[in-house]
Amino acid sequence: MKRITLLFSTLLTVFILSNSGAQAASNFEIGALAGIGILNNSGGSPFTYGLETDYKFDPSWSVGLQFNALTPNSISVAGTSYTLGLSNLDLALKYFLDQFSIGILVGLNTFSTNVPGATGGSYLNYGLVAGYDFQLGSNFSLGPQIDLLWTGQSGGFQETDILAAIKYWF
Repeated sequence: MKRITLLFSTLLTVFILSNSGAQAASNFEIGALAGIGILNNSGGSPFTYGLETDYKFDPSWSVGLQFNALTPNSISVAGTSYTLGLSNLDLALKYFLDQFSIGILVGLNTFSTNVPGATGGSYLNYGLVAGYDFQLGSNFSLGPQIDLLWTGQSGGFQETDILAAIKYWF
């Protein structure tokens, strides 16, 4: 929770400083993400947090990076409780229609577990992202974002992230 507080504090400081001078063009964005992640094979909904950045190379298109991590999730195997940690680093390509965006994510999914006989690892993941930005002034936006991710390994899993995104545009 300290990380999320630090992220939002940093964005608030940047907002205050940016409003004290001239406004820059809004082609770059950095944002903080927070919400829940739902894994199809564990039934859990751990807290999810992360960062994203985008560059609008055209008024309707952006390319960027998104990192998010799920807090360790407790899963039950044969009546015994174990933990599963999960994080994603993805390249994002998004199309904007006013404040609505939709796009694709491609990247790496890394997970760790203490389930006996199971090993963690890194795998290709891919998916879809959709969001809406409510403008909070000339440089800030706040809105929902949904990520649907699939892993590429055999017997892989699906992750659905339901997030709130606060973004600083500069």
